Amino acid sequence: QMMAFTRCETKVMNFTMGWEVQDLLSTFYSTNDNKGIQSAGNTIKGSSETMRENTYDTFMKHYNYLYNPAPRGGHDARKSNKPHATRGVDKYLYKMFIDTKSITNTFFPSPLERHNVFMNDKDWLDWFMGFTEGDGAMLSYNNQCRYVLTQKDTKMLEEMHNKFKFGYMKYYYDNNNNIKYGRYLVSDKKNTFLLYLLFNGNLYLNNRKEQLKRWNKSFNNTQMKTFEGLDMTNIPVIIDRTNKITFNNAWLAGFTDAEGCFSVTMNKHRGMDYVKMVFILDQKNGEDMTNEMSMLLANKNSAKLRKTSNGNMYRIEIYCNDINKDMYKNMLMYFNKYKLKTTKFISFKIWNKMLDIVLGNQPLSSDNMLKMRKLRKNMNKYIMENNPMGYASKS
Repeated sequence: QMMAFTRCETKVMNFTMGWEVQDLLSTFYSTNDNKGIQSAGNTIKGSSETMRENTYDTFMKHYNYLYNPAPRGGHDARKSNKPHATRGVDKYLYKMFIDTKSITNTFFPSPLERHNVFMNDKDWLDWFMGFTEGDGAMLSYNNQCRYVLTQKDTKMLEEMHNKFKFGYMKYYYDNNNNIKYGRYLVSDKKNTFLLYLLFNGNLYLNNRKEQLKRWNKSFNNTQMKTFEGLDMTNIPVIIDRTNKITFNNAWLAGFTDAEGCFSVTMNKHRGMDYVKMVFILDQKNGEDMTNEMSMLLANKNSAKLRKTSNGNMYRIEIYCNDINKDMYKNMLMYFNKYKLKTTKFISFKIWNKMLDIVLGNQPLSSDNMLKMRKLRKNMNKYIMENNPMGYASKS
């Protein structure tokens, strides 16, 4: 019979106790120690329960350790962006009542729960991972890891910078001193390691998983003193699992912000006006993943190969002209729940208004065509502002 204790929020060794066994866990990540003990529901002996599918919880732990420590002595540490190497124990947070038969924990919210910027915003992190898989660059050279995002929409990059509290921004200007595009970069070991923990087990695309493996190799070739200040003795292993794209998280919204497009095509047939409303997604060298998106959105494999100067590009086009089909309903429901964050959010809103005019009304009247042309003109402005910049394998 086993008993589970609340894990303390301090830098001490975790331990597991039972009626017949007592072992030390020398590290949060260790897969060698504690082999005789297994946490409830864990399918791999000796592994941390949070390591079963990804290292998301580990990211949360270390992110808060560096950037959101608990207030001490009346000082709210959130007001400082400087990493903290120590955290005190708030004796008022926990009260434990223990007898020989049962353990009951009565506690107030822990420092992590009170000050975790991502606690109630996991959708933002899912969106960020989808956006990264579409447009980000996870680079490694000579055991140096670097994360790069290049965008014309610098407000989105600034939001990432402000949200994470690490990395830095670079701006590039035209001859008139106007910003052409910006870059969000993370290059130091501790913060690229935090991104490694966030991505590990959460990636969908095979090429991104390969990039993360190179990061893992770089980290393992780094002296552990580089990570001084983090409660760790080794690098978590790569969790290589297959993730299925669903409507149940914000990953697809992030990927759409990076690689998607809401298209409107106008044409005449026998003197009458028709409009095609199309949702487009592109993916380089990823036919299987593109078809998986197509199955989710349209219940069929529709990826088409397009030869480009940057290599093979696969595209899906989801036509949303038929009021009797559910494709557009699923799409609208999803993007209304998981909001786009670049200027494509505005493009989607305009596209949605145009869809209301088109569905069930084709061929369109001259008045409706006039409305459509005005809306498309506004929509094209935001499409131009969100054209992709840079490459996934270059900075």
